[in-house]
Amino acid sequence: MSKLSDEDIAYILENSDAESLLDENLILDGDHDSPVMETLQDISDYITETDTLRDEEIPSTMPSTSSFRPCVVKEVTDPLRDEEIPSTTPSTSSFRPCVVREVINIRQTSNDNWSYTINDLPPADFINTVSRQQIHFDGRTDIFDMFRQILNHQLLALMVEQTNIYGNQLKNSASQKKERRIDRWKDVTDTEMLKFLGVFLFTGLLPFPTLESYWKRDILYYHPLMHEINMSYNRFSIILRCWHFADNQAPRENDRPLLTTFLDNVRQIYTPGRDVVVDESMVPFRGRLLFKQYIPSKAQKYGLKIYKLCSVEGYVWSYEIYDGQSKKIEGLDLSGSIVVRLAQELLNEGRLIVTDIYYTSLLLADYLKDRNTDLLGTINKRRKGLPKEVMEAKLSKGEMAAMQNQNITVIKFHDKRDVCLLSTCHGHEMKMSKRRNPILKPMMVLDYNTRKKGIDLSDQLCSYNSPSRKTIIWYKKIAIDLMSIAVVNSALIYNSFRENRRDKMPILVAYETLIRRLLHVEKSSAISRPLSDNSHKLEKIPKKADQKSYKKRCVGCYNREQDLYHKNAKAAAAAAKKVDYLV
Repeated sequence: MSKLSDEDIAYILENSDAESLLDENLILDGDHDSPVMETLQDISDYITETDTLRDEEIPSTMPSTSSFRPCVVKEVTDPLRDEEIPSTTPSTSSFRPCVVREVINIRQTSNDNWSYTINDLPPADFINTVSRQQIHFDGRTDIFDMFRQILNHQLLALMVEQTNIYGNQLKNSASQKKERRIDRWKDVTDTEMLKFLGVFLFTGLLPFPTLESYWKRDILYYHPLMHEINMSYNRFSIILRCWHFADNQAPRENDRPLLTTFLDNVRQIYTPGRDVVVDESMVPFRGRLLFKQYIPSKAQKYGLKIYKLCSVEGYVWSYEIYDGQSKKIEGLDLSGSIVVRLAQELLNEGRLIVTDIYYTSLLLADYLKDRNTDLLGTINKRRKGLPKEVMEAKLSKGEMAAMQNQNITVIKFHDKRDVCLLSTCHGHEMKMSKRRNPILKPMMVLDYNTRKKGIDLSDQLCSYNSPSRKTIIWYKKIAIDLMSIAVVNSALIYNSFRENRRDKMPILVAYETLIRRLLHVEKSSAISRPLSDNSHKLEKIPKKADQKSYKKRCVGCYNREQDLYHKNAKAAAAAAKKVDYLV
C-alpha cells in the first residue's frame, strides 16, 4: 500500500473523524486489519514528526509558568480494537501542545488588548443637570412640606379613588344573607386617608401585638391618642381592607400607577450627585406568590426582590420590582440591563455607578463608557473576557495583580481573601486606609467601600419603625415600603441643609413630627410636676375681727372626691375635711 501524501493526511486530520473511516457494522479481524493499521500508523508518524518540528519552531515567547496550558489532548485509541495507541512523545505530562496556529489564537484571545502597563484613568466630567428637578427647598422648609411633596395631591387622590372603587366592588359582591363589615363601607376622603396613613405610621412607632390592641381600654394597651383622633378600629380596619392603588376591572397602560407617580415625585424634588449605587433589597413576605424570592445572604431571606438606585447618602431615586420577567437591552445581559434601566435618566452626565458582583461586567462598562458614565464594582472572576493572568494569579496578603484594556482596569487584591474589581476611572494606585490600624489598599477598593454603603444605609433607615405586618398582602407591603422611603427621603433632604450634627433630625424624630402633623396632634402643653407637688399645701385662715376662727372644707379633698370618685357636689362636700387653713 502506498503511503498517503502530507496533503491527504492533513485533509483527513482537519475534516474527518477517526470513527467516520469505518462502518459501524464492519467487523474485521486477522489479516484484514493491517491496511487500516498501516494508515493509522502513518497518521501517528505524521503527528510525531509535526510535534518534533513544532517544538523547534515555536518561539520562546510562550509563558513559562506551569499554570498555562494551551489545550488538553485526550488519549488516542484504536477505533477497531478500542486499544490505546502508544504515544511516541515523552509521557512526562498528559498535556500536549496543539497546532501552531491554534496556540497563537489562544494566546491572542487570552491577552487580547490587555496590558500590564497601567495608566491612571481620569473620571468623566460631571455635569450637574438639575432640569428634571422642579421643586427646590432651603433650610427654612419644614420636613412635613417635603413629605407632602412626595405624598402629594396626585398620589393621595390615586389612593382615595382606587380605594373607593375597590371598596364599592367588595360591597356589591358581598353576600346579602349574612351581615358583614364591608356592608358598612363609606367612601373615604382625602383628610381621612391622611389620618389613616398617620395611624398606620404610628403603629410602627409603637408596636403592639395586634392592630386591635391600639384601641383597647385595657391598662396594658390603653393609649389616649387612639381615642382622640376620631377614627375607630372598625373604620381603620375597613379602610386597610379596601386600600387599593389600581382598578382591577379597567384596562390600563400603566399596571403600577402608584409606583410610577411615587418615582416622579421623588425625582422632582432631588437629583443625586456624581456617585450613585445600584443593588437589590428585600421586602419581607412569606405568602404564596409566583415571584417570591429566597436570598440567603439577606437579613430578610424570603420576600419580594427590589432593585434600587440610591445616592451615597441613602436617598432612593429609582425603584423596580422583580416580577420574574426581565427585559434585556440590546448589547447587554440581564443584570446590565437592570442597571441601565434604573439609571436611564442619569446617563451622559459624567456620573459614577457603583455595583456589586452580580451586575458588573465588561459589556456594562463599555456601554456606560460610551454614554459618558463610569463604572466601579466587584466582578466575578469567571466573567467572559477577563484576563486569566489576573484572575488566576496566586497572591499573598497585601499583594495585587492588575491589567488594563484601554479604558477598563481590572485588579485582584488579597487582604483576608481574594477580591476582584473593575473600574473605568481608576488605575492601580494604592493608599493607606483611614482606620486605627491603617492598611495599604488600592484606591479602587477604598472608593468602593465608601460609596457602596448607600443601599445599606437606606435599608437600615427604612427598617426602623416600619408599620409592615406579617398578615398584610404583598402589594400593600410595597406601598408601606414606599411610605417608609418617603419618610427617609424627606429626612435626608431636611438634614442636607444642616451642617451641624446637633441640628440634624434623627429618623425617630422625623416619624414623630410627621405623625403629629398627619393626625393634627400637637405636643402636649401639660407640664409634669414632681411627686411633692401632688399634695396641696394649706395656709392659715385669717381670723375675724373679733378674733374668732372658723373652719372650711378642704378644696383639694373636694376636687379629689369629685374627679376621682365621681361624687356630686353635696357628697363631695360631706366627704371633704374641715380645716382652718386655706389652700
